[in-house]
Amino acid sequence: MKLNVKICVGIPASGKSTFSAQYVFDNPETKRINKDCLREMFNPGKVTKVNENFIRMSRMKLIELCMIMDRHVLIDDTNCIQERLDELISDIKIAASAMGKKVEIEIIDFQTDFQTCLERNRNRKKVVEERFLYFMQKSKDNLDFKALKFHTYTIKKD
Repeated sequence: MKLNVKICVGIPASGKSTFSAQYVFDNPETKRINKDCLREMFNPGKVTKVNENFIRMSRMKLIELCMIMDRHVLIDDTNCIQERLDELISDIKIAASAMGKKVEIEIIDFQTDFQTCLERNRNRKKVVEERFLYFMQKSKDNLDFKALKFHTYTIKKD
């Protein structure tokens, strides 16, 4: 069985979580993994380097558990920083290889208009600081998807 690992890429308020929630509802064999949910569960309101490392490691352990149980995975995070995205893809491939699992990695690129994201963010329960949205958009604009080693690339426009 080939496992599908979908990795969402997009700034906050670009529609990743809305899409992901509906996707896993429609595809119950797929498990959604989200670092914001892990942060809320493990360290609410306390973002530190140590905590973030713990969250990244926890996310990877959950991905590995999904592989062990032959579940598809939808990673619903911003994933806008080249080095982190490259590391995530590499870690997934290494884990799958060690387990003798075949995986297909799909990037879902959320290309939502920046002004739309700013407006949506202002209307959220948990507003993200706008400077962070600007930073993430700049990071996303600098992503070199061609340098990443994945199987499928899908553009999601709002």
